[in-house]
Amino acid sequence: MELSPYIRTQVSRLMAPLACWIAMLFALLPQTWAGEVAVAWDPPQDASEVASYVVRYGTASGHYVASTNVGVRTSAILRNLQGGMTYYFTASSVSASGEESVSSNEVSVEVPGPPPQPPGAANVYMAQNTTSPAYPFWLSGLNGSTNWVLLAQSSNPDLIAPANIALSGTGSNRFVRLTPQPDQRGTSVITLLATDFILTNSTSFQAEVTPPNLAPVVDAGAGTTVRTNLNYMLRGRATDDSLPRTPGRLAMRWSKVSGPGTVTFGNSNFAVTSVRLGSPGLYRLRLTAFDGELTSSSDTIIRALLLSDTTPPVIANFTVVEVTSSSISVSWSTDEPADDQLKFTIGDALPKFSWLNPTPRTNHLVILTNLNSDTSYTLIGRSRDSSANQSFSDPLIVRTLSEVLVTSPVRTSEQRSTTDRESTLKNVDEGLRPGDEDPASDLRITLMLRTGWNLISCPVTAQVPVLSDLLPNPPDGTYLLKWDAAADATATNYFSGGQWLDVTMPLQAGEGGYLYNPGLPYPWTLSGTVRPLSSASTPERTAQGGLRFLGVPGPYSGLLTSVLPGFRFQEGDQVRRLRVDTGTYETSRYDGHNWDIVPTINIGEGVIIDLSPPEEVSP
Repeated sequence: MELSPYIRTQVSRLMAPLACWIAMLFALLPQTWAGEVAVAWDPPQDASEVASYVVRYGTASGHYVASTNVGVRTSAILRNLQGGMTYYFTASSVSASGEESVSSNEVSVEVPGPPPQPPGAANVYMAQNTTSPAYPFWLSGLNGSTNWVLLAQSSNPDLIAPANIALSGTGSNRFVRLTPQPDQRGTSVITLLATDFILTNSTSFQAEVTPPNLAPVVDAGAGTTVRTNLNYMLRGRATDDSLPRTPGRLAMRWSKVSGPGTVTFGNSNFAVTSVRLGSPGLYRLRLTAFDGELTSSSDTIIRALLLSDTTPPVIANFTVVEVTSSSISVSWSTDEPADDQLKFTIGDALPKFSWLNPTPRTNHLVILTNLNSDTSYTLIGRSRDSSANQSFSDPLIVRTLSEVLVTSPVRTSEQRSTTDRESTLKNVDEGLRPGDEDPASDLRITLMLRTGWNLISCPVTAQVPVLSDLLPNPPDGTYLLKWDAAADATATNYFSGGQWLDVTMPLQAGEGGYLYNPGLPYPWTLSGTVRPLSSASTPERTAQGGLRFLGVPGPYSGLLTSVLPGFRFQEGDQVRRLRVDTGTYETSRYDGHNWDIVPTINIGEGVIIDLSPPEEVSP
């Protein structure tokens, strides 16, 4: 209703009804909407006996649930009235004796409610030079009031001008449609406002204008020939421009287009997955990619042959042929052409695999590189024939070598060719092998003596081959239990007070024993010449068998069998290596065909061999 600012009634006596008029005020308080109504009235002609005025009001005509005494003022402001409701007011005067006049005329007014609240809106995306669909949003808090408007603003009018934001809908169900400027890309924050220009409720969302969406690029992979009822890997791939932003990813699916039998996919929603074909013949398989708007596909042709070969290849002679501080080379043979791959693990860790060599062959060689030094690896070979029959070898355990620095000093042209004037630094991976020795060469070899017991062997022929010259200043409390092969016993030497107990104890190449280091680990550098390997370096097998100390008289390392030329191990032989980190022996046992742990030896390391008696030879 449209209210007149003044509603008047003639008053003829003191206690006559008052003429009441009304005006509207509105105040916005924090977190709430509070309506204020100002009412006023004309006092009686003789107001000398008026002590105060009372205003009564309520939300039903003639039924007033609230009142307020405003004193002798002829107006009042009534606050905290509920928006969206119609209020009815009347006034009366009160004399000093408490006598109240009859009420004035009743006036009413509708107190407007606050504007509605646009709820939070999700971000939207649209392609360049296109108009977006009508995005829905909802207005909450509608209370019947109509004194508000719905507006929209853009933070980037060069991308989306306010005039290009179209609002539609009625009631609580509303829509917004956006039209970007031509050939523009980018983002803009769109703000929706419901306002009566006193109170404003708003919400914002981001609108991104993207380049035109391109269809996915799909490749189902090359065709091939497989066997029926065996798993084969499909290696499809698909790329996309990540548009539209929703869903922002590709949905892929393999399907059978044609073929004579059943097709079983491992997971048809993955581009790379397994497939099994049930019957022989030609199959067309399709990989489809959908980006939310556009779809692309690619086909591959697979020929399935009837599976006739069900016998896996036989793996034989699975052998470690070389080991260094960072690599292991393994060979084996198969009775039919097959591929090869090596599985290797460290302790209880998850297994790793070498690269698969798909070339069919009968003699196989796999080299593992980038391995940890002085680490035990368990190796298992795998070969698969053209019918996908596969077999596995028995496991082999082998420990990589420790890192040792071998230095060859510079010599003059008279001693060596001019191409070798620079110093040559070699770690154990490039150490000497039998037949590589140069007796005229001096070597400097640096070993690491760990804390605790070390089983050592002198790797060089020193100019002064005595212990006190080779190890002149170890920590006090150092022991050497030198193994005396002739006496089959150990001789003890002890370092204290700056000198060895036996300063003349010899230490020739290949001699050694148990060295106890009471302090921290430290490097031990030895200098001397190389002693060639010979049959004299190999242990002797006696009729009684028993334990022997073995030290290699030279900077040789790798498989123990490779540094013992001419020696043949037999069933029952054992090799014991002292593990400094645990203080225990690592024992390798030979069953006449294979080692349970492949024995290796480091430069400067001694081992204990337990040889069985010689095998009886039939007459």
